Amino acid sequence: MIWIDSRPIRNRALKKYQKVRRQLQQAREQIHHFEQMDRPAFQKWLFQRFGPLLTDLRETQRALHEKLSLMELVEETALRQRISHARAYQQVMERIRNPGSNDDSTDEKDPAEAADQDPPDSEEKWDREEDVAFGEAYDQFKQAFEENFGVDLDDLEEKMGFNPFRLPGLGRPKTGPNNARLKQCYRALARRLHPDANPNLSDEQKRMWHQAQEALARGDLEMMEALLVMCEMDETDPGATTPVSLIDRLPRHFSHTLRQMQSSIFRHRRDSAWNFSARTDHGGLARQLKLDLRNQLVALQAQLSDIENRLATWERSQNQDVQRPAQKRGHGETRRKQGKARKRQFDQDFFEFERAPR
Repeated sequence: MIWIDSRPIRNRALKKYQKVRRQLQQAREQIHHFEQMDRPAFQKWLFQRFGPLLTDLRETQRALHEKLSLMELVEETALRQRISHARAYQQVMERIRNPGSNDDSTDEKDPAEAADQDPPDSEEKWDREEDVAFGEAYDQFKQAFEENFGVDLDDLEEKMGFNPFRLPGLGRPKTGPNNARLKQCYRALARRLHPDANPNLSDEQKRMWHQAQEALARGDLEMMEALLVMCEMDETDPGATTPVSLIDRLPRHFSHTLRQMQSSIFRHRRDSAWNFSARTDHGGLARQLKLDLRNQLVALQAQLSDIENRLATWERSQNQDVQRPAQKRGHGETRRKQGKARKRQFDQDFFEFERAPR
């Protein structure tokens, strides 16, 4: 027998785990401070300092949204009906002025077609009934398979890693050693983290309890074991009781969460409210924000003016089309008569030229 000292490996794994835990705690504290202190204080100061400017900005945004929606509706109508934008603008405005005028023109469903269609939740009900029926059929097949071949399908699935006779997502939920171990870990976590049994839980323990419930719903045994190891390590010194493999896997469990929180912190740092509660001089920030808000207002007003001009152009074009048809028909008739007269004169001149002596 060869004795191997695992203390250096265990110490490295513990240091890596403790480093990740410290980074997670610092990231949570920074995000909590920004959301609970910096952002509310900044918004209160902002409305007190730039209330009228923010009101103008909000009203301009609302007007721009309305005009933009109207323009998109006109363009959609023109494209769908293949008409001019002026004509489409007239139809849209008529529908807006008389919202109940087109109720009779709406398409009504055929009663026979409506009867053939299933209710909205009938498909889900059919899926549930199909799952139950498949589960009962699978149980009968499993019993017959074991009687004829003497092979337990659960043992076969455990050895092969999958059951070739079970369709994914259907049938009875899989039971076995993993499921039993999952429930065992969940019960151990419930004794430590359930709010009814432990009313004085910290924020970290509450988060771990929510993670345990999510892991149980997913059937994630690895995550459940990691949470149980974390609870045990928080209660006692890990020492030689915790396997090194579990300690080494813990940082990987929380690396994804840590990256998400660091990404959120990076976005928050670009916000003007970041660390606002610790600032004392707000003069420079006020000048910069005033300039930015005015630039935003000018840009929105220019965009609003452009859309209003386009809508006004469509309205003028439609008014001209309404007044012009009679003049167009009269003017065109005159030109056609003049063309026919010139053609008759040309034919007469050509006939006289041909009959003239040479």
